[in-house]
Amino acid sequence: MRRDHPYLAYNALDFAVPTRPKRCAGAYVVRALEILESCRMIDQALKRIPAGPFTPATSTRAAREAVARIEGPRGEVFYYVRSDGSDTPTRVKVRTPSFANIPTVTAMVRAVIWLTFH
Repeated sequence: MRRDHPYLAYNALDFAVPTRPKRCAGAYVVRALEILESCRMIDQALKRIPAGPFTPATSTRAAREAVARIEGPRGEVFYYVRSDGSDTPTRVKVRTPSFANIPTVTAMVRAVIWLTFH
């Protein structure tokens, strides 16, 4: 997600996407390599922060909507927020990778039950 659809400052950072063959320990090795790569990315980002005081931009409240997709540990996380201009959102929707994986889990559970009792 960070490489193919960069958000925030990811398009300004140089980073690798760690991969390993599918083996029992492969997932653990990839997680460890991701931690190291994240540390490198943080170091790059810190070096690129401009000097001087930070002044947040003033914002006016208006009726708007926003969509964001980010990379989570188990896949893509999707956020949708709609506002009518007040200080309370009128709609908030979060779709986690677990939600997207439920149909697959259901099929796997059915297969295990069928194999167990047949």
